[in-house]
Amino acid sequence: MDTTREDQPDRHRARLPKRGRRALLAGLLGLAVSAGAGELIFREVLFGEGFLTEHLGGEVRQAVFFTDPDADGDYWKLHHLFTDRARRDTFVRKDELVGWLDDNVVPGTYEHAQSRWLVDRRPVLMYGDSFAACVVPDASCWQGLLEKSPLRSEFMMLNYGTSAFGLDQAYLLMGASIDLWMDRDPVVVIGVLVDNDLDRCLLDFRGCPKPVLRLADGELAVEPPRIGDVDEWLEEHPPAITSYLWRYLAVQAPWWPAFLRPPRGDEPGLVARKSAISRAIIEALATELRAREVEFFFVFFHAPESAASEGPWGWREELLVDVCTELSIPFVSSKRALREDHAATGGTWQDYYVQEGTMRGHLSQRGNRAVFPAILGGLRGEYDG
Repeated sequence: MDTTREDQPDRHRARLPKRGRRALLAGLLGLAVSAGAGELIFREVLFGEGFLTEHLGGEVRQAVFFTDPDADGDYWKLHHLFTDRARRDTFVRKDELVGWLDDNVVPGTYEHAQSRWLVDRRPVLMYGDSFAACVVPDASCWQGLLEKSPLRSEFMMLNYGTSAFGLDQAYLLMGASIDLWMDRDPVVVIGVLVDNDLDRCLLDFRGCPKPVLRLADGELAVEPPRIGDVDEWLEEHPPAITSYLWRYLAVQAPWWPAFLRPPRGDEPGLVARKSAISRAIIEALATELRAREVEFFFVFFHAPESAASEGPWGWREELLVDVCTELSIPFVSSKRALREDHAATGGTWQDYYVQEGTMRGHLSQRGNRAVFPAILGGLRGEYDG
């Protein structure tokens, strides 16, 4: 029997899917080539030194377009790479334990340059980040305000505050320096910026390589920083971003599916990690100071956003208050002091914070004067909690 007519449609049907697969493969290959070419061009815009970077880079060379500063260290790595060399943070005073130090502190020994003025007064040792260190002249910083206070004959502050520190670095520096002052009956003040200091405990880089504290079997383990050339370190530890074009779209495009976006700093898994390490650090800090019978208290500093909140500022301030209350750790609050000063003197909230430049959002001279009564109250044993 002649089956030529019956077989022919089957042969045509067999060939059509194969053609379709070839077309699909060609389309996917073209898409991959286009995406690859787009990625290469985009990387040249971000990291090159030629025409594309000069003319287009200003629009996209911002770390916040690729990651959340409270999520991981990639934000700060990109922030460093996208900042002109002349304007980058210069952590000149490197230290093998905490990464970097304020100019008043000697790396390795942790002696303080102002200690010669102590005479017979009790040292008040302030630890923390730039809110503890201050961004205003010394006369308007905590140590200068203490020198003009009624307690100046009893106390003198040695400010160990260091710009960009997290709670982890403040804890390490306290542990490394406290024994220098044990024969002087010191008072330790731990400044914690509610807005950022707990998030920094997960970072391995913040303008410079920093130590990383991890929980191992419930105990804190320290991974020390590698000090040296920052750019060399970044070559060995680049941002963990596979495609910058994909990441840019994932962060910036409103139509991008939410489940494909990178994690934010308040993602539940990250919050759980930050909470666990922060709680462990606070517990260890309190245990070490109490074992030495050292008087201490915390100061909760607030940037404009957290200062404006009526109650505790999200999980960060809630955790700090809860842990300090649970462990009977005394604390004072800059928010309370700012609100009391505002009610008494009037003016605007903007007066309390620097409004321009790289230090925008830090306490101004007026802000320091408004907050200082809380610190003075802490030295008198008058706490918020």
